[in-house]
Formats: sequence, C-alpha cells, structure tokens
Amino acid sequence: MALIIKRNAYETIHTYVVLAEREAKDPFTVEIKLIKSKDMAKLDDGLTQINNDQSVTLCSGSYNFNLLKKGLVNWKNLVDENNNEVPIIKNTDGTVKDESLSNIPIFIINEIADLIATASRNPEAIDALIPKTDAKPKGK
Repeated sequence: MALIIKRNAYETIHTYVVLAEREAKDPFTVEIKLIKSKDMAKLDDGLTQINNDQSVTLCSGSYNFNLLKKGLVNWKNLVDENNNEVPIIKNTDGTVKDESLSNIPIFIINEIADLIATASRNPEAIDALIPKTDAKPKGK
C-alpha cells in the first residue's frame, strides 16, 4: 500500500475551542495550522538542552511556546479584566509575538501545543482531534 500524503491538512486553518471553554457562551477559540515536517524537526531539536555538566534538560515550556508561535493563526474571545478584546500580535514573518502569547495561561498553551504537535506529526488524526465541521480552507 502506498503512503498517502494529506496535503490539504497543512493548508487548512482548523478552529478549536479549548477544553475549559467548551460550555461558555462566547468561548475562547483558536485557529491553528499544522506545522510541516521540516519545521517540526527544527522545533524538536530545541526540545532538549545539554548542560555544561553533560546532563540533559527537557525544555517543554519553551517548546510549547514555540509550537504556538508557529502554529497559532488567530484567536477569538480573549478579553482583559475590563472586557476589552485582546488582539493577537504577530511578527513580520507571521509568527505570534511572545508578548501576545503571554496573555494565555500556561495550561491552555500546553493544551493547544499538544494539539498542534499531535496533528502535525499525524495529519490523519486531525479529524479525530477537531470535528471536521470546524475546519475551514485558507482564504475563506
């Protein structure tokens, strides 16, 4: 059997409602894109760090942050204490700025990062992770 490449999974923007917001009237919702193999490999290279004493440190926090910088496209319904919408701010290369990500609680960053990493490594799993009705093609 031939390996089937699901290219459209990488070209589709996927909408996801975080678990903590599933019952909310206006839930915090993110739009993500999958990260291609070459870029995932570069991110994976940064997951561990060898220290001066040759011990290895797992850098999962910065790894998750970097997954969102690359895979987060947009968000809706993120508001501050005065109920003002908090916009997503991006760098000129389209990645999300650090100060923008700092608005999201770490447990939600970890949830979204896990989704991006899992789906990017196995695009066939995207339908099980996010209902197909939530996905929309780029530009629409």
